[in-house]
Amino acid sequence: FDEVIVRLAVSESIGATPPAFILQEAAQALQKTADLQPGETSYYTSFVDRLASAPSISESNKRALETEVAHVIQSSVLPGYQRLATYVAAQAARADDAIGVWRHEAGADYYAHRLRKYTTTDLSAEEIHALGLEEVSRIRSEILDVTEDLVLEAQDGLKSLFEELTQRTGTVTGQQSVDACQELIDGIAERVRPAFHSWPDTDIVVVEGGTSAFFSPGALDGSRPGMFYAPVAREEPLFSLPTLTYHEAIPGHGLQTAYAYAADIPIYRAGLGFTAYAEGWALYSERLAWEMGAYANNAYGNLGRLQAELFRAARLVVDTGIHAKQWSYDRAVAYLQDNTGLDEAFVRQEVERYIVDPGQATAYKIGMLEMMRLRDHAQGVLEDAFDLADFHQAVLEEGDVPLPILEELVETYISNMH
Repeated sequence: FDEVIVRLAVSESIGATPPAFILQEAAQALQKTADLQPGETSYYTSFVDRLASAPSISESNKRALETEVAHVIQSSVLPGYQRLATYVAAQAARADDAIGVWRHEAGADYYAHRLRKYTTTDLSAEEIHALGLEEVSRIRSEILDVTEDLVLEAQDGLKSLFEELTQRTGTVTGQQSVDACQELIDGIAERVRPAFHSWPDTDIVVVEGGTSAFFSPGALDGSRPGMFYAPVAREEPLFSLPTLTYHEAIPGHGLQTAYAYAADIPIYRAGLGFTAYAEGWALYSERLAWEMGAYANNAYGNLGRLQAELFRAARLVVDTGIHAKQWSYDRAVAYLQDNTGLDEAFVRQEVERYIVDPGQATAYKIGMLEMMRLRDHAQGVLEDAFDLADFHQAVLEEGDVPLPILEELVETYISNMH
């Protein structure tokens, strides 16, 4: 906590303070945690849950450990949260609401660095912005084509379209969401398996998560399976659930991580992460599921896929708009909402995320587009000799890599096939 405070102080000393409204929200969240009792914190509850699954520890030792952890939380963790909450609240009072790194002296260079870090390419902010606009236009056109076939009205904008879609398909929450995700995983694994030569251990346990879904990799030695945390704390539209599951589990992060763990690479590389590669693969997987027929009898689900892709494309526009084109907060929110149809509260959270983590949101779509480009390139060169499973083997067998290295791997695959 004290290290975070020092970092915030250094940032403020060079004029790089986050916007006041974001600091205020952060201070409130920190204070909320600081006010908890030790047993109410996620530190304690997660420790107790893990302890319960350790049969080698006696019950008396478990109770002693629980007491010790509660003491540490009370004496160290919660006071740390309080110090940080107090500091952030004071910093918020000194800050303004300006956004975008463009306003700093070396802001343009810093943003270029962030884009290189996350996309692992030399694409400029201008190029990424233009690419985003192009992709948004293309995907919106695809959505309109699908809605015409389904007799869905889109004249009032995407928000009303997806609200109607939610009414048509319904929602799930709680255990229903867990069961639905498990059924989707079971179904997609069989469908996409022909697109892969090898199928590493992809044992995935679906459990209740929170308001959003995410995948947590299993242990490297296989002693703990991967965990897919299904969204259970809110009503999740059924039309969006397939794409969400394919992205996080199979053939997305779950399969990609299994390949990395099974690869003949140094152990440190199995856990190495490059956002453009990992998220690019997960977004590519959403499309792959569609190409393999996962939505053949689910046109509504395909609209969910297109909305998810549209969301990632719009991120390219908004992130670069904020940090390179001096967009205001309201303009960023309006663009993202108008071009995705997503809920305003969610959109505001997303925009705030882009403000404080410049460049990160661009990695998803850039990674996917590069994988699609490399696949098209391989198909064009190899023609009838191209095999999708061969391509996926080349993409996955070395684990997470920067996109330029991925291009080298694909070129090697093409050369070997020749």
